[in-house]
Amino acid sequence: MGNQKTWETHFQIRYNQALLYDLPKEGFDQPAWRKPPTRRGYSGEVTASTAKRIRTAVDVLLQKSPHRYIFNPVTNRRQKFQLSFTTLTISQSKEVPASEGHEALKMFLQHFKRPWRKKQLSEQIGSYIWKAELQARGQLHYHLTANSFLHLAEIQRVWNGIQRRRGWLDEFHAKFGRWEPNSTDVHAVYKVKDISRYLMKYVAKQEYRQATTNPEAGFPALLEPVRLDAKVWGCSEDLKGAKPFSCVLDKETWENICNAHGNGAIKIREKERCRFLDVSGPEHLLSYSQSNLYQQWKS
Repeated sequence: MGNQKTWETHFQIRYNQALLYDLPKEGFDQPAWRKPPTRRGYSGEVTASTAKRIRTAVDVLLQKSPHRYIFNPVTNRRQKFQLSFTTLTISQSKEVPASEGHEALKMFLQHFKRPWRKKQLSEQIGSYIWKAELQARGQLHYHLTANSFLHLAEIQRVWNGIQRRRGWLDEFHAKFGRWEPNSTDVHAVYKVKDISRYLMKYVAKQEYRQATTNPEAGFPALLEPVRLDAKVWGCSEDLKGAKPFSCVLDKETWENICNAHGNGAIKIREKERCRFLDVSGPEHLLSYSQSNLYQQWKS
């Protein structure tokens, strides 16, 4: 009986969802034979563990990005805003290695991280996630999701300037006589009904392409994962290694859960090792003390 563990119920906050699960107060015993995981280099693809980290980063990003109103200089009016979704495309036809594209992306992000600029068209970038993909023509392009308003004119000016310095616009200029291709796109995603599912599916997906066939083998062509020679995704420092907010369930929070469930405000789904609480704004279920801890976690 001396090895009997004391279990505690934990309450974890996610975007429009919460979890109840039990953990031993003393923690889990690690076998002596288990070795610490070895850190490997970038595989250039979205593995199962990579997709899990991306989904966690997306969930934390959403919690750090409440709906707010901003002034849009394009429409000259205030609008509801949560996240911006930006696409950066490389304009030349010759394929650019992902390692070179990654350097260009870092220069682009560095511009919007600066606290000063000549014209304040965009907000200083805060929390963000980026994903590298290949177009159907095989050329690299990037998707950037941020909780800052980024002005399309500034995005296009900065990205095309980076492209021009790297020679990626020479082909376009020779054909059209100008240096301003339509290489960027930006839109807000506040109109998406289920933003969490939309982003997790879009950012965490792994691309596949038809594998080369061996005529002598007699097998049909299979699909193989697309691999890049650089990082396939990244995020801001506040999202690196981020984990959802979790706390030990206290009496006040449990009473709030019971009252909300009794009123039909939440739906509880029983799983083998936890219970999912489907609720809009699960942070409102927290007790006063735990709510303060949650606000510290978000900042």
